[in-house]
Amino acid sequence: MPERDIVVIGGSAGGIEALAELLSGLPSDTPARIAVVLHTAAGSSRLLEVIRRRSPLPVVYGESGGRLQPGVVHVAPPAHHLLIGEDDTLWLSHGARVNRVRPAVDPLFRSAARRYGPRVLGVVLSGVLDDGAAGLAAIVAEGGAALVQDPADAAFAGMPQAALRTVPQAGAMPAVALGPAIVQAMKETAAERDRPDPQLVLETDLERPGRRNPSGGGGVLGRPTPFGCPECRGAMAEIERAGAVHFRCHVGHAYTPQNLIAAQSEAAEAMLWSAVSILEEQAMVHRMLAEQTGSADEHKSHSVRADRAAAAADAVRAQITG
Repeated sequence: MPERDIVVIGGSAGGIEALAELLSGLPSDTPARIAVVLHTAAGSSRLLEVIRRRSPLPVVYGESGGRLQPGVVHVAPPAHHLLIGEDDTLWLSHGARVNRVRPAVDPLFRSAARRYGPRVLGVVLSGVLDDGAAGLAAIVAEGGAALVQDPADAAFAGMPQAALRTVPQAGAMPAVALGPAIVQAMKETAAERDRPDPQLVLETDLERPGRRNPSGGGGVLGRPTPFGCPECRGAMAEIERAGAVHFRCHVGHAYTPQNLIAAQSEAAEAMLWSAVSILEEQAMVHRMLAEQTGSADEHKSHSVRADRAAAAADAVRAQITG
């Protein structure tokens, strides 16, 4: 029977501190293969340095084509998704953002669920919104186990709360207790699995580097929706797996519900600010024309139009700033 020896961890705001607490609770001879995604800015340079201070295990950036090594913590480098492929191979992808970020937690979790099934232990740490929830559901659906930082212990409770709503059977505890809980979970014997969910296989194939365009065939992923992708405006499909829903466009952008709302809100705000700019420019052009004309009627007409455009701009601005 296989052992539960694959540990995948995801976090965002407040996640570095939580990860340090978790790792400090692991023995230096922990044999687990560990992969981590933390939402980080593209220019982050001290991530490994901060984590290494508390980790008894070696901490390295995952390298594309490298191997997932026992007793090593592999961290997604900034601006790259970290995925696990065949034969413990690591993949780095600069593909479409998932849940508005790159790296994202869900792609790592999905790839681990596909490759290792019951051998996987997924862990969700502090963060905002709901990245990681759909991926954790995929892990559990494939026979794996789940742990979540107690929302009351997290600096930002959003991600742990979303994970527990989606996977209510996950063990929730403070970050300091997660390390010992991982050690205990590794002693459990994992169940056998015949084969992964075909939809999970299809989706992880689409997320891997160098994927081909899904419009060329190879199966249908999800149900069509009326939603356009907030980033590229491509049509999106709704994907439901183990009670967790997310949305994906054919380009590869993917969103859990909370992240879709946030992305839609950002797109709407950008369009509204664009409308304010256009209306204010119209007001300025009409006032310029009012000053240049020698006709009293034209002066009045342009002045009225300028006032209307300025009033409309003020109204839209008020909607944005609330």
